[in-house]
Amino acid sequence: MPFSLVLLAAGCAWFSDADRAAVVDADGDGFAAQAFGGTDCDDADAAVGEAALAVHPDADGDGLGDPDQSTYACAPSGRLVEDATDCDDADAGVGGMTDWSPDADGDGYGDDAQAALSCGGAGLVTLGGDCDDARDDVHPGAVEDCLSGLDANCDQKTGGSACTTAGLAPWVTGTEDGSGSEQAFAERLLGGVDVDGDGVPDVVAGMPYGYAVSAYSGVDLAAGAPLELDDAVLTVEGFHYRMGAALAAGDATRDGTPDLLIGCPGSDDPPTAGSEVLVVALPATGTISRHTGEIQGEPVNGGFGFALAWTDHLQNAPALIVGAPIEADAGGYAYALDMTDYLNVDQGVWNLDYGRLGGVTSHGDGYGLGWDAVWLYGADRTGSPVAAVAAPQAVVGPDNPGAVYLWEPDANGGMDTVGLDDATVLVGEADYDGFGFSMSAGDYDGDGLDDLAVGAITAEGQTSASGVVYVFSAPGPWAGMVSAADADVLFLGEARNGPEAETQEILGVAVAFVGDMNGDGTTELAMGAPNAQGLAGEVNAGAVYVAPGELAPRAYNVQEVAWARYGDRAGLETGASLSAAGDLDEDGRADLAVGMTGYTDAYGDITGAFTVWFGAQL
Repeated sequence: MPFSLVLLAAGCAWFSDADRAAVVDADGDGFAAQAFGGTDCDDADAAVGEAALAVHPDADGDGLGDPDQSTYACAPSGRLVEDATDCDDADAGVGGMTDWSPDADGDGYGDDAQAALSCGGAGLVTLGGDCDDARDDVHPGAVEDCLSGLDANCDQKTGGSACTTAGLAPWVTGTEDGSGSEQAFAERLLGGVDVDGDGVPDVVAGMPYGYAVSAYSGVDLAAGAPLELDDAVLTVEGFHYRMGAALAAGDATRDGTPDLLIGCPGSDDPPTAGSEVLVVALPATGTISRHTGEIQGEPVNGGFGFALAWTDHLQNAPALIVGAPIEADAGGYAYALDMTDYLNVDQGVWNLDYGRLGGVTSHGDGYGLGWDAVWLYGADRTGSPVAAVAAPQAVVGPDNPGAVYLWEPDANGGMDTVGLDDATVLVGEADYDGFGFSMSAGDYDGDGLDDLAVGAITAEGQTSASGVVYVFSAPGPWAGMVSAADADVLFLGEARNGPEAETQEILGVAVAFVGDMNGDGTTELAMGAPNAQGLAGEVNAGAVYVAPGELAPRAYNVQEVAWARYGDRAGLETGASLSAAGDLDEDGRADLAVGMTGYTDAYGDITGAFTVWFGAQL
């Protein structure tokens, strides 16, 4: 012990109380130094007093302290921390307190005004924003009935532009300087492909009677300003009749970047080649009239190129389905082309190894096999997928309800010629249902396997011939013949057309699995009904519906379970084409491109247009 401390301890008479205080409390702030059993956190600074910082034990070492135990210290140290929000100090995997709100109506959303920091408990939820906690059908993200006047989704809007295409932007029109021609702009849409190489997905629009295909920058679309034809980042031109009636993306050139595939099912150039599929290597910008290569159909004009579906994984090799629905006396063919040795040069389909599924008995003028095609993937998305090919007027038994043929490639590569006996057949419910008019593949039920959505445009929904969309859960393993009535989920078209309308609603003209639009982690399904009346009775204004993912298996009236947007003017034909657009505005939610083929320019020409329904607008 130092000599001075010995003297203090001995209480020497010649060492005064003042001298003693000057040592014990050197800075004179009234608090003894910790060395003498005091509480002064810094005895050299009178501004620093006794230990007054509340600290809490952190037994599990997660940096969060136990709110039920505390002491005072000069600073955090070791397992003593300032934080007092640990909900379980014995488990490092349990986090801290967050804002919880009471959920009186049990809809999963609470009242923000009653939020408080806690560890949760019965009747408490972390999601807020509920504008009516007494109704379980009112909460953020709820499906809003556009006719009820109820603000079901708490966005402070009811009806009006929130329920029509007038509230969507941008509109991309098939015009230049306000005028255009009847060229079927946006009859087909393809989103989610990076055309210009900037890392943002773009949207491609076919213009089958304008002999061109144009692509629009995702960056420009997210900006929201109106766009016209000459705002395209890429325009592919050429006299290919019905150019862009089908669109797909796939790495045909095998350079590691997806290319743009363009179906030209009405082409007769050269005259002996029939129809064709053009390949445009990406990235590309500007106006081009020279494609990278083409695949010519059989030397008959059978609509080769009306449908396209690409996969990289047919027995670990790239393959392309090409539909030709008016070959074989409108029975149609579907070609499965092995694209392994595609060499970026013009060649005929007969020069590629292929399997040909087709020759179904069909009624009608071009609704045969090959009208639409998709690939259905399993859980790992790397094994060979199942091919689904539609024939909307296929004859099955005494009727022609339409059918979808599911073909599982064989173990030898699956490119040999196959017959209809090798396929599972999904069959429409009734005569002239148009089952198979549209298809889309995606994981709707959340099990990791692709499900199949099929539009039947004249099936009996909520009224005669209003249309039905069927969702089949992972149909690949099925065998034999399966009725559409056995689908897992059914969406029944609205009865929106009055007696003055010449057409039915025809729900299912277009269907598209979009991705997660509402941010709940599930995949939404978009459905188009281009002949539906608008909210004010506008004939053929059209409608597009987005149904939330993972709905329980049963039949639904589409407007009761889906977000809806109706055309804001007569003849707009909203929903005639649809495509998942990717996340254009980069907000973490999927966006949807919506075709409006009846859009009319300032001079009265029906030029067509498309718009974007952003996920944040649900």
